[in-house]
Amino acid sequence: MRLENPPPSRFPLLASRSTSFNPPIPLSVSIRVHPWFAILGQHEMNENIDVYVNDQKIALYRGMKVKHALIAYDQSLYKAALAGEVRVEDENGFTVGLEGSLADGAKIFTIATG
Repeated sequence: MRLENPPPSRFPLLASRSTSFNPPIPLSVSIRVHPWFAILGQHEMNENIDVYVNDQKIALYRGMKVKHALIAYDQSLYKAALAGEVRVEDENGFTVGLEGSLADGAKIFTIATG
């Protein structure tokens, strides 16, 4: 069965069969940016951080964890920490997990257990 007059479309721009493009809004629209975004562009964040493992400076990418610092320092030291033969402490003497976050200038130390 074929309809002679199709029902009106809810989307009139899609229903029109004209070949010309007439947008409902002007193409030269100005966009206002929140001042907070303008501040972001002024100060670039450094992608690298420096951490110290047993007083040796290690350069890492921002977001890397304690395990990455140990791997960069010495792979066998990381394996020993996984096995529980070594524990990791921060500069204040608190135990730090291998998934712990690092900030720029953080100092961690490895201490043999048992």
